[in-house]
Amino acid sequence: MEFSELSSRKSLAAVVAQQIREAIKSGVLKPGDRLVEPDLASKFGVSKTPVREALRELERQGLAEIRPRRGTFVRTLASEDIDDIMVLRTALEGLALKLSLQQVDPQWIEEAEGLVEEMRSASTPDELYDRHRAFHSLISSKSGNSRLDTILEGLGDQVATLLSFVHLLYEDPDEMADQHEVFITLLRSGDTSGAQTVVDEHILAAGKRLAEVLKRDQTHVTEATK
Repeated sequence: MEFSELSSRKSLAAVVAQQIREAIKSGVLKPGDRLVEPDLASKFGVSKTPVREALRELERQGLAEIRPRRGTFVRTLASEDIDDIMVLRTALEGLALKLSLQQVDPQWIEEAEGLVEEMRSASTPDELYDRHRAFHSLISSKSGNSRLDTILEGLGDQVATLLSFVHLLYEDPDEMADQHEVFITLLRSGDTSGAQTVVDEHILAAGKRLAEVLKRDQTHVTEATK
């Protein structure tokens, strides 16, 4: 596992947490992997203190799990966790969309259309997922509420952790793009209620799909974390 050199001018704990978070999201670190403080401190070239603080932050974000007398591990999500995350995403992203729709400008719609075209031209499942997540991040970023945006980003990180393990990345670029084009069409027509319904249904359907795959692969997940 390679990490870039850290700058002493930044908060070491924050930078360590960010790099571990990226390693989890990308699948370099998988659910059930142990996060050993001395090893991480050595890789980063820092003391164990900022590593310990970083792991506590990741635990608060739901990405790591500290087990007494056993250590810290990348958290393994259960189907119940996915249900909880998707219910929260539906409510919070719905709120973000409601706030965003109070002032829709042509530039926002153009950005959304650009991301849809990037989805359609994605050449790998990872690229498609990145564009899909960027689309939803665009919605929350336009809400004007930075705290809401941060919460939704954290929920997205938890979903990304699961995706990296069960290899459930979207595979059909056209299907994904078509789903999001419906949202843009409704947005352009001024049907904000319809646009919100489409987003809600999309998130809940994605949650159901994730839960089904997780349940199917539960034996694999359990054995991998022993």
